[in-house]
Amino acid sequence: MSESVRQRFESWFALQHLRVTGNHLSIEEMQHLRGESDDYSKHAYMHGCWIGFCAANTIAGEHV
Repeated sequence: MSESVRQRFESWFALQHLRVTGNHLSIEEMQHLRGESDDYSKHAYMHGCWIGFCAANTIAGEHV
């Protein structure tokens, strides 16, 4: 897993969360949301976003 892809995803997701809820997610909160499996699987919506983000980066040619 490319750390740069994860960082971009977490920045993107935090921005989307801010736009929808008005609440900012800190870096620590994003790390907590990753969970033990490191793939956000405890949160179905977030996990789906993560899978899509990884797929988009793979299609774009970046190693995930």
